Amino acid sequence: MSGAAPTRMGLLRARRRLDRVRKGVDLLHRKREALVRELFHLARPAADARSAIAEGAAHAYEALLEALAVDGGTALRPLGWPARELKVEVRPAQVWGLAVTLGEALSQTSRQVNTLERRVSPGLEHQIATTRRPLDEREREEHLRLRHLLRRRTGKDVSTK
Repeated sequence: MSGAAPTRMGLLRARRRLDRVRKGVDLLHRKREALVRELFHLARPAADARSAIAEGAAHAYEALLEALAVDGGTALRPLGWPARELKVEVRPAQVWGLAVTLGEALSQTSRQVNTLERRVSPGLEHQIATTRRPLDEREREEHLRLRHLLRRRTGKDVSTK
């Protein structure tokens, strides 16, 4: 703790905060899984297209070699330019209702999970432990003090239960 006296209220506050952090970590894990699922959903067609392009390029290379052998390089040069203009459309993705770039969102979510799991949670657990120790010690001392007072008052030996 930051120099303040350990109190039960501080202990309860730290426990509630740790519970909220754990719920946040769980939520971020689910968000990260959704982002990964969406990323793979979008990446699968791209990977399939890449395989098809590679296969088509291999067949085209064989045909090009044969055409070069028959007609020569100067006859094939004009055929190398595309007959039409190529256009590509890029649309932003939406995950959980938010427009995102999936890679950036996945990276940010992973950083948040790591920060909560590796810094915030251990810090709160340490705070709880360092708060609980003196409180437990005070409770033991109070219990012994009460036993001693009761023993003096009644004149009997009071055993702990």
